[in-house]
Amino acid sequence: MNTLEKLLIEEISLAERERDQCEAKIKGLNQKILDYRTALNHARDSDFSLNKKARNIRFQSSPRQLVAHILKKQPEKWFHTNEITLQALKLDNQSTDNGVQRLHLQTIHSTLNHLVKHSLVEKKLEGKICYWRLQAR
Repeated sequence: MNTLEKLLIEEISLAERERDQCEAKIKGLNQKILDYRTALNHARDSDFSLNKKARNIRFQSSPRQLVAHILKKQPEKWFHTNEITLQALKLDNQSTDNGVQRLHLQTIHSTLNHLVKHSLVEKKLEGKICYWRLQAR
């Protein structure tokens, strides 16, 4: 392999790495824009008075309504928390390119626990993994 070929291969490799870094940065910026737009929508729609509980800012729609919609489609199926959260993000028209974020998981998990307390959802533990389904009636 001659010197020119080696230099060209190195330059191609550098350009590919730079492209990959740019793509990762663009994904991060897209998520940031989405988060800001979601917050802006809530700021426009919400009354931030101290007397009222602030609306959930992680989802544009109500997490309870999202969860209910998902569980009602297949009432006999046991869903993992990640699966419900991923479907909720899609229903809420949010990007899932970066996977499921911990804060979204926490919101859905809390919502599901609230629904369990009201006997609307069943919870099953297998090891450390939670599964959920609509309360059998």
